Amino acid sequence: MARLARVLLLVALVAGAALLGLVPSAAGGCAGPLIGLGSTPPQMPGSETAAPVTVDRDAELSVSGRWFHTGCSDTYVGGACSGDGASRPLETQSPMTGVRLELSQGTSTWPLGVADATGDDDVVGWQVSIPAEAVNGPATLSAAGARLPVVITG
Repeated sequence: MARLARVLLLVALVAGAALLGLVPSAAGGCAGPLIGLGSTPPQMPGSETAAPVTVDRDAELSVSGRWFHTGCSDTYVGGACSGDGASRPLETQSPMTGVRLELSQGTSTWPLGVADATGDDDVVGWQVSIPAEAVNGPATLSAAGARLPVVITG
């Protein structure tokens, strides 16, 4: 019983220190990849919870994405922690290469294309067509964890 009390006290002290800013918080500032339809990549998170977008099976689709990178340069070490007083990222951030875009529907998945991310926002884009084997109805476009629900028509 005394051991449990010590553990609870330790948890309470660490939680209190975190609330006061005495314990560094975990990284959480890096935006994950997003995809959308059109040649302009989406600006804000939310694609994974967005209402499905209708796509015509006979049209060529422009699919674009933003923030396709590895690492997270939003978490910094500074002052005495870095050894020289400078503030620098804990992790480096690099554009992803070979980003695969896929269409999933039920138990079927079709590769649609591969592209490399470029530019300041690690932008990626694909020009694709809906596979002939896909049926009308709900499906999902996905790339490196980004998801966009779609409804195939036509």
